[in-house]
Amino acid sequence: MHDAFWLDYQLKDFLFKGLNTSSITGFLLLCISLIVLAIVFEGLKVVHAEAKIRTVSLYPRSQRNLLSPHDSTTLLGEVPEDVRRKKALYYLTEVSIYVIQVVLGYLLMLSVMTYNGYVSMAILFGFAAGYAIFGQVLVERRIRNTQLSLPCQHCLQSEGKGSLEVTVIDDETSSVGCCSQTPQAQHTSQLQRD
Repeated sequence: MHDAFWLDYQLKDFLFKGLNTSSITGFLLLCISLIVLAIVFEGLKVVHAEAKIRTVSLYPRSQRNLLSPHDSTTLLGEVPEDVRRKKALYYLTEVSIYVIQVVLGYLLMLSVMTYNGYVSMAILFGFAAGYAIFGQVLVERRIRNTQLSLPCQHCLQSEGKGSLEVTVIDDETSSVGCCSQTPQAQHTSQLQRD
């Protein structure tokens, strides 16, 4: 084991016992595979953000900040069975992607900890290439996820007002709160304010 960075193409017991490189070709294949793994790691961030968006979008807007993915009830009653199954499937997908991402991250970290300069540069190049490919998409997905989690502008503006102005109950649809209001309930709410 080396105490400082070193530059050589011969590696002995790289990550696993018996994984050795003794030729330049083998070492180049190792570096290319590490570049690809680092790009995949960055891509998994986008996939994880997309899975989170799908999970959050199953909740009505008025309940997104109130419920955990494990909760099976709403403020107005039980969630239908198919929605509950979708929630569980999406959440399981989200967790699986996260576990794969963590394992891949640890493998890349352990690769850097060999202190081989070429291996470290290959991984850094892979992260840079992955960010160049997926960085903008990841930012957009995170913004979308934040927008889905925040209350609507109407809720924020009317938060300090009395409850009669904010909450309208429509007998036909049993909608409560401005985020889940039907167009008729929104119109009624606006007429009450005028």
